Amino acid sequence: MWIRTPARMLGYFGRPQQTADVLHEGWLNTGDRVEVRTVHPDGPVLVYLRGRVSELIICGGANVNPDDVDAIARSVPGVADAGAFSIPDATFGALVGLAVVPADPNLDERQQRRLQRSIAAAFRDRAGAEARPARIVITGALSRTASGKIRRHELTRRFTEPQTFPTANPDEPRAAAVGTQEDP
Repeated sequence: MWIRTPARMLGYFGRPQQTADVLHEGWLNTGDRVEVRTVHPDGPVLVYLRGRVSELIICGGANVNPDDVDAIARSVPGVADAGAFSIPDATFGALVGLAVVPADPNLDERQQRRLQRSIAAAFRDRAGAEARPARIVITGALSRTASGKIRRHELTRRFTEPQTFPTANPDEPRAAAVGTQEDP
């Protein structure tokens, strides 16, 4: 979203390149993704915030909204919370990773695998191949900001290894490969 207002910021202190990236001829790029709708041709214009551009996961040229991934995962029984994150990938640019907080914190390994399979099945039924998590990890909590937003970059750092993660089916690079990683 781009806005023009006399109340906009003048720039980032001591960071001229970041200022140049967001300010152009009096316009400010907020970094927000928005959806604009009109209910009636003569009616008001409604603007819906749909997340941050910087949080999009670009998988093989497709833009994946991590909030949509979170919503599908949270709809699965047994999931208390979920956060999608980006896994760097040499072939696709990025793959979708998913950190899941189970409703029952005392799941044994077999129950965790069952929950991961349920989540993978939900994505096969409700999402395109690019939005299906390549890795589903079980964790005790998601890192959040003071305002409650998921710290997706922290999830990427925490759950991404230097190599590309294996997939469940080598013929489908974005197939859901389930696995767990213990909390540090």
